[in-house]
Amino acid sequence: MPLKFAANIGWMYTELPMAARFAAAKGHGFRAVECPLFYEFEPTQLADWHGEAGLAFIMFNAPPGDMEAGEYGISGLPGREAEFQDSIATALDYAQALGSGFIHVLAGIVPEGESRERCFETYVANLKWAAETCAAAGVGVLIEPINTIERPGYLTTLTAEARAAVDAVGHPNLGIQFDFHNA
Repeated sequence: MPLKFAANIGWMYTELPMAARFAAAKGHGFRAVECPLFYEFEPTQLADWHGEAGLAFIMFNAPPGDMEAGEYGISGLPGREAEFQDSIATALDYAQALGSGFIHVLAGIVPEGESRERCFETYVANLKWAAETCAAAGVGVLIEPINTIERPGYLTTLTAEARAAVDAVGHPNLGIQFDFHNA
């Protein structure tokens, strides 16, 4: 199977404004892009920019919570279930506008004083809901083990932990993504 690569325009071409990153990716031979976070832009703006470049928009992250407060995902945070569901509704609006096939759901960083087990239970319950909800919209849900150097305290840092979440959810609309820098 031939490898297919997507330019991560959240990390690449950062010297350019977002609108120009799509054309830059196209100019370097990419046929698709991904972007972890872009919620400061309207979905129609992003759709216009990637459409003009003739690129597919493969995937993006669901809203991450309050990054300034150290959050990087809320799906594994007990007591935040309603906020998580709202974040998936927002992500689905973007996915539909962009024609994107996947949303990356961030597990989150285990809060101080909270048990990993309780966070994992919350994560699984939220992923079940997201997998079903997104399947109805024709959008896949992805999770990712993220390295401990980049995100200390992240709920799923090992492939085995991500696999355990997928197995516990048991829905065909949930998969694991791997980025080379996390390997």
